[in-house]
Amino acid sequence: MKKIIYGVSWHPTSTKLAAVTVNGNCLIYDALKGKLLSHCTPREDTPSFRVDWNKLNPKSLIMSSKAELVYYLEVDDPNVCKDLKIAKAYKHPSAVFGVQWDPFNPKYFISGCNDWNVRLFDVTSNSENPIKTF
Repeated sequence: MKKIIYGVSWHPTSTKLAAVTVNGNCLIYDALKGKLLSHCTPREDTPSFRVDWNKLNPKSLIMSSKAELVYYLEVDDPNVCKDLKIAKAYKHPSAVFGVQWDPFNPKYFISGCNDWNVRLFDVTSNSENPIKTF
């Protein structure tokens, strides 16, 4: 059964793409071959709204979720894009509709939450709390 795609993001150095779905999947495809390479489902049947591939670190992705979480995902080899895994989850007070990596520093990302706040996170920190909330 096909599911609604809410968000897509190109791999920064190849023709692979990431897509997130209404049922919570993050799917990695080879766009030229039309082949599914990897996937993960952090929380089944909970929509994921956005995905963003880190332009400075092709091993890293983030995805937003209705489950009040942002998932930090990693692939073992960014050229092959197999073995997509959850590296960390960042709790939010409500659904997260937007995520984006910092275009100048590979360790920072921002999230936009249903509580009207934007949060800045550092994935290299041991903390799962934002370093700043706007």
